[in-house]
Amino acid sequence: MLNSLKMAKDILDLQREAKKLEKQMKKITAEAESKDGLVRVKASAAGDVLAIEIDDSLLNPESKQRLQKDIIEAIQKALKNAQKAAANSLMGQIGLGLG
Repeated sequence: MLNSLKMAKDILDLQREAKKLEKQMKKITAEAESKDGLVRVKASAAGDVLAIEIDDSLLNPESKQRLQKDIIEAIQKALKNAQKAAANSLMGQIGLGLG
């Protein structure tokens, strides 16, 4: 019984630490651009894409902003889906399947 309580406490402690780390990672950002400099991306160390800039020469200026938002949305969804899959896999490996 005591081992189960200690294990539960350890899991809660790990979850708290993971949340702290995630908050720290969201504050760290970096930028990169394509080889030709026509596309620039800003992202957090947590894996969030924060901004995408596309040079006007690559597209119709009227649709530029929408395209940028759509790209960010698709990337964010893919990242979240990958994170969920990784979490489910990890939980399964330690015997705590999520259903």
